[in-house]
Amino acid sequence: MNRKTCPKCDSSRIVHDARVVDRNGDYPDGDLSVRIDRRPNAFLFKKPVDFKLKARVCCNCGHTELYATDLDTLWQTARTALAGPDGTGVDP
Repeated sequence: MNRKTCPKCDSSRIVHDARVVDRNGDYPDGDLSVRIDRRPNAFLFKKPVDFKLKARVCCNCGHTELYATDLDTLWQTARTALAGPDGTGVDP
């Protein structure tokens, strides 16, 4: 989704795909991300998968939207995690 104008002020001064940096160092590459555990109920070895977040920033009013990358893989990972180990979990 590459919106041409800001949803708040309707400006076309938009920066797309801005990198969102984690300043605390919680992520090895410095990019803020969404994490899905493939085995969320496991005590150990949850098998996390990280998906980078990008930003769209309005240079007129400052409105900022975050969006995830690699959406197909994110969706499949989330569905697998919610299905549980026996595959009988609730479909999101």
